[in-house]
Amino acid sequence: MVLIFLVFFIAWTAGVSFSDWVGVFPSYNFAGLSAYEGVIGLSSFQRASINTLVFVGAGVPLLIAFGMLVAITIDLLPKGAASSIMKTIAILSFGLAQAITGVLWGWIFNPSQGVINSVLDSMGLGAISQSFLTDPYLVILALLITLIWRFSGYTGVVFYGAISSVPASHREAARMDGASIFQIYRYVLFPEIKGIILMFSLLLSMMVIKTFGIIWTMTGGGPGVSSMIFPVLIYRRMFSAFNFAQGAAAAMIFLAIIMLFAVPYIYFQYREGEL
Repeated sequence: MVLIFLVFFIAWTAGVSFSDWVGVFPSYNFAGLSAYEGVIGLSSFQRASINTLVFVGAGVPLLIAFGMLVAITIDLLPKGAASSIMKTIAILSFGLAQAITGVLWGWIFNPSQGVINSVLDSMGLGAISQSFLTDPYLVILALLITLIWRFSGYTGVVFYGAISSVPASHREAARMDGASIFQIYRYVLFPEIKGIILMFSLLLSMMVIKTFGIIWTMTGGGPGVSSMIFPVLIYRRMFSAFNFAQGAAAAMIFLAIIMLFAVPYIYFQYREGEL
């Protein structure tokens, strides 16, 4: 199954990326690197590259920070019903389909009828209302907020599981030495789970930059190409422009980017297993 549905289709996509396939009907004539040169020259490709850096460089650290807050909140709650309810609430956002999440937050950020601007108008602050999804600069902020809402609860539950795996004797020893709650987390618990934090950061990076449904339903990559990411770029080149060669070239470049995170993640997982 892996050979057919993964290896074969990756090889097939790589072959298409070196072809001249433009249009509905397949064409496998060898065209060298022309598809790669064409797609790299697109403004949408350049914007997708920048947005990938933004989502990984800014989005992932924010997700780690909010996830830690969620994990600490669950950890400090009394064990039993309270912590179980908190874990359920935290994981709900991740359980929603991406398309539903995109529609929900697209409504919240809607310039004319969205919740945020409607609340501002009702408070007499309509002058500071913003067009979040049509402003080339604010749209990335809106998407980052949406991604944080979707992934931070799931991240928090994962980190809570890691914190729970630390032996209780370590906390007790620190508490007997006079450490505060903050010091216990800062100097005892977090160092114990730093390997898990690193591995999950790599996994989270892959999950964030592969997000398609949310961005497609909220902005479609717009306005213009302001919120373009690689999955949207690939979809647009293949199924809007019908330039399958450039779409395949973009897919292979995106695969190389994913591997930058996947290889270290697999390595750390293997090393943890060996230990």
